Amino acid sequence: MPAQRLSPVGLIERAGSLGVRLVQIADNVRLADLPTGELQAIKTAADSAGIELELGTRGVSPENARRQLELCRLFGARLLRVVVEETSPDEAAERIRAMLPELTSACVTLAVENHDRFSSRAFARLMEHVDSRYVGISSIPSTPSVLWKGRTL
Repeated sequence: MPAQRLSPVGLIERAGSLGVRLVQIADNVRLADLPTGELQAIKTAADSAGIELELGTRGVSPENARRQLELCRLFGARLLRVVVEETSPDEAAERIRAMLPELTSACVTLAVENHDRFSSRAFARLMEHVDSRYVGISSIPSTPSVLWKGRTL
């Protein structure tokens, strides 16, 4: 852990100095709460460094979905990773289906993280119910051991 945490702009500048061309700003940075000037500084830094941004968030409530898609448009992000916080796969599928028109018009792919909230089977059903080329699973290698432990697939 660094002595001092990098700001989003600092992260982008460091990534650029290392030749990185893609950075995901995940849910540990609450972009939705940042002032417009700071968001513009992030965009400027990414554009200057030639870095493509992806975003990450928690939950797909209608308000959060709208705000995250606004941020995707601002940054030109083509991928939005989401940790589902909804109480059931059906609720998550319903909310994601409601996002489809905006995902499609923004050409943003929603990557649903295979977090420990639901079983692998529930995630598969969620994908079947959503049935969109703009929605998929973001598979985190350490998560399957949690999902499979004591559960049937």
